[in-house]
Amino acid sequence: MPQLWPEDRREALCAWLSTNGIDPGTVPLHDHQLRITERDGQRFIEYTEFVLDELTGNILADPGNPQPVTSEVSVPCLIEPKPSLGIPGGRP
Repeated sequence: MPQLWPEDRREALCAWLSTNGIDPGTVPLHDHQLRITERDGQRFIEYTEFVLDELTGNILADPGNPQPVTSEVSVPCLIEPKPSLGIPGGRP
């Protein structure tokens, strides 16, 4: 079973994601692949996101696999995370 974020850290993480224009409801709670990278002098948040059905907004599921459908996403990092979040690539 994947390790979930502790509740206080999850709330802080959700607030940080929201300030960067990311819907926390689309990011798996166990996404330890969340990280910050830098390309051409610009910082990006890279993470896994649930793929949503365009008509219903529900998370898509693959009929042949019990796991939800996900994709890798990269968005500009507008606000740096607090060091206490422990996001890889974050500035101290």
